[in-house]
Amino acid sequence: MAIEQLELQLDGFSGPLDLLLDLARRQKVDLRQISMQALCDQYLEYMANLRGRRIEIAAEYLVMAAWLTYLKSKLLLPVSDKDTEDDAEMMALYLAHRLERLDAMRQSVKRLFARSLLHQDRFVRGQPEPMVIHDRATYDVTLLELVRAYGRVQLKQNYSTYEVKRPKIYTMDIAMENLRQVLGQVVKWRSLQDLLPSILADAEPDMQRSVVAGTFAATLELVRQGQIELRQAKAFAPIEVRVVRRDIDV
Repeated sequence: MAIEQLELQLDGFSGPLDLLLDLARRQKVDLRQISMQALCDQYLEYMANLRGRRIEIAAEYLVMAAWLTYLKSKLLLPVSDKDTEDDAEMMALYLAHRLERLDAMRQSVKRLFARSLLHQDRFVRGQPEPMVIHDRATYDVTLLELVRAYGRVQLKQNYSTYEVKRPKIYTMDIAMENLRQVLGQVVKWRSLQDLLPSILADAEPDMQRSVVAGTFAATLELVRQGQIELRQAKAFAPIEVRVVRRDIDV
């Protein structure tokens, strides 16, 4: 961000401080008309606004203000006639020397800031890197052994297990228990389709087939045991079943 230079607003002069100093050196301005108190007040206000930024600029203006104060003091303080000419010439030479040094400082500052700045235009490497030791194993194997080892690695990577889910089935024992409860002591002929459990309606297709097969197998087993009887009027006709009652003439 650009920094504004110190602009003075004084009785008898209005402009930058370095111009006032140059005019005073060449005796182009009457320093007796310049208020040093007003100059110092404006300089201190400028310094307060410049705080924390460009300290080299503040130093330049401090040198200028000090020399202006010195020049005015020489004008106001009484001096002997014999020393006046020598002091004025010496003061002019000394002031010229200081201005040359000030200009050299300005040029040096410009050259320094024109270079690459650390952490802005160039960066350091950071912490030194520790010594790193790389271990590299060397194996003395044949091509066949290498192929076999590669095959074992690939086999492990591609190995997967297959878990067979055990299907839910309607066993013959469950079907026999269900038939006994449904038939009870009823001796009338009933359709086997009506004796299928209620879960058949909402069951999945595989479970439906299991219920039908389990019920039919249970029916045949009960017939073999002599507990029920089966009949079918013709092929593909509904199968009917009833309980065998020994004390009833069927």
